[in-house]
Amino acid sequence: TISSKTLLDDWTEISDAHGFKRIGGAFTVSSGVFTFPKTGVYKINLNCAFNKADPSTYVGCFINFSSNSGSNFDSFYAYQDLNDSSSTTVYASVKNIRYVNITNTSTHKVEFRFESATAVDIRGSFADTHAFFQRIAPPQS
Repeated sequence: TISSKTLLDDWTEISDAHGFKRIGGAFTVSSGVFTFPKTGVYKINLNCAFNKADPSTYVGCFINFSSNSGSNFDSFYAYQDLNDSSSTTVYASVKNIRYVNITNTSTHKVEFRFESATAVDIRGSFADTHAFFQRIAPPQS
């Protein structure tokens, strides 16, 4: 159960059993902060899935970028206002997409955070909460 801009820090790389295979170098993650394996322009897809017994809340999903080794992060977020009084439990997800230009793999970092007005249960299977990184171009100067 989480609320209040909680850092999502328990990530596992998807396996071949799910039909995906990593192309290129692996990202490293330490305490929820991702380091890029190679410079370039990346598309980051983040999906946060949750359920909540109180449908009168909102949830937000943040992709935070740092260009100074994690000293400061710039937030890019998407949120959803539930406002669903027809149900006692709400199941929903928030999708967030961000593009980042990685010119220095030692100082450029990304983290993911989740926020809710009240405590919610985040769902953590591959089909629920997940993030994908896709390198789409060489770094831009």
